[in-house]
Amino acid sequence: MTTKTLLHAATALVLTAALLPAQAAPVQFAFSATVNTGPFVGAVGTGFIRFDDAFAGAAAVSPGAAGGSLEIGFTFLGQTFHETNDQEFPNFPLVTLFEGLPVGIDFVLAEGFSGVDFANNAIAGLALQGTLLPGAGGQLVAPIDIQLAPQQVPEPASYALAGLALLGLSLSRRSTRR
Repeated sequence: MTTKTLLHAATALVLTAALLPAQAAPVQFAFSATVNTGPFVGAVGTGFIRFDDAFAGAAAVSPGAAGGSLEIGFTFLGQTFHETNDQEFPNFPLVTLFEGLPVGIDFVLAEGFSGVDFANNAIAGLALQGTLLPGAGGQLVAPIDIQLAPQQVPEPASYALAGLALLGLSLSRRSTRR
């Protein structure tokens, strides 16, 4: 093979590669979040954010804007939730990006919305909203308050009022017997 033939083959290869569409690759980041307030203080959830690197130049990415390429998985108290469980899917969850790295998250789960059913009956909602910071081992750490809203339970005053009513009925019944 002559040098001229090799040069033509190399040029054809370079031109072919330049004309082919670039193949996007998924990028994934792990994160953890700790409950800072409430009855579950100290409980830790772990998760991942995965999106197509074609969106790395965007300021933010959501499932709808990313053509379905944004994936989020979050495990908390033994249950795993995904981006499709966000109460405003497909516009949310939203991941904020800076230079291709996730730096913020807005992921809200509510009992009864988008298939969410918390196994722990004391939880009515959970929100991952805040800044993601780089942590040890390349994992992102979310210093986020996970909002755990307890479901409504009767107040002690309601029980006290019911007790007084029963006491009043029993006393009035005694007085009518005499």
